[in-house]
Amino acid sequence: MDAETKCDIIEQFMRIFSIRPETYTNENYINFRAYNDLGVPLAQAYAYDLFEVLTEEGEQVINETWQNFCLMLEADPSGEYEDISDVMPSVFENEEE
Repeated sequence: MDAETKCDIIEQFMRIFSIRPETYTNENYINFRAYNDLGVPLAQAYAYDLFEVLTEEGEQVINETWQNFCLMLEADPSGEYEDISDVMPSVFENEEE
């Protein structure tokens, strides 16, 4: 999966779930945000087209953030996903009906 898609999915998660009060009491989320204090904003900036090219170091940060993101959600980091609903299908099942 390319870095752009990883960034888009991380940004979708942050936009949808970071506004929920219960997220801020989730220890896994708190640890994820604390450890990825560079990777999350980098992913968001890239998703919002604030820059066009990731350096090699930037891509390494995104890949590490992606690994941690998938670990937090118990998702396969090598999986092929198109958006956040692919990573967290059980959360979005009821919304599709």
